[in-house]
Amino acid sequence: MNKFARFFKEHRNKIFAVTFSALALLSILIYYLALEIASDWFYFRNIGAENQMRMILELWNAFFYIGLVYGPLLVRNINNDGNAYQNIMIFVFATVFSLIYDFLLYGLTGLVAGDSFFVILLLLTRVATIAEIVFGILLYVNSARYMKGYAVSWKKIRLFAILFAACIGVGVISFFAGLFSGSLELMVIYAPQFAELCCAVAIIFTLERLRRY
Repeated sequence: MNKFARFFKEHRNKIFAVTFSALALLSILIYYLALEIASDWFYFRNIGAENQMRMILELWNAFFYIGLVYGPLLVRNINNDGNAYQNIMIFVFATVFSLIYDFLLYGLTGLVAGDSFFVILLLLTRVATIAEIVFGILLYVNSARYMKGYAVSWKKIRLFAILFAACIGVGVISFFAGLFSGSLELMVIYAPQFAELCCAVAIIFTLERLRRY
């Protein structure tokens, strides 16, 4: 076995954790950069001119993902820092809370109209949303117990993390459709969802890196 193969085998969890954490951070940075460029560097100022509260919320949203989740998760994965658990829990909690809020707000809106393909796609997305909420809660609860030293099956945590990421993947189908169709606008619009998917995948490998037993 050559040195590179041995190094990859010994550090593959960290390599994948760092790679997908970096992709998550890069995607969200590209998203806000694209918005600023498209508006001649007036995106946040235009929002503020229309609604100050909306601008504050948008700035908080940008800071939350860049400064509290994706950025720190990347740095802590690079440094082999066990505090990456904190960023994982923040991300899972925020994602589940946002999904519950959106589902209660919009419910099954859109399923009663439109062509059959769109309805089926939307229904699939709604089902994935419900599953994502369930697996997110299970992942959060079991990970929290594991962090506190309780006897929690590692296989369950790994399974919930994989299923959670898979459900997020269903939600970014439109991103990949835009990618293959060459639609730059659609790719930019779905960049935050793609960042979430990358973060969810990074979490799988981060948990493997932090595994105690």
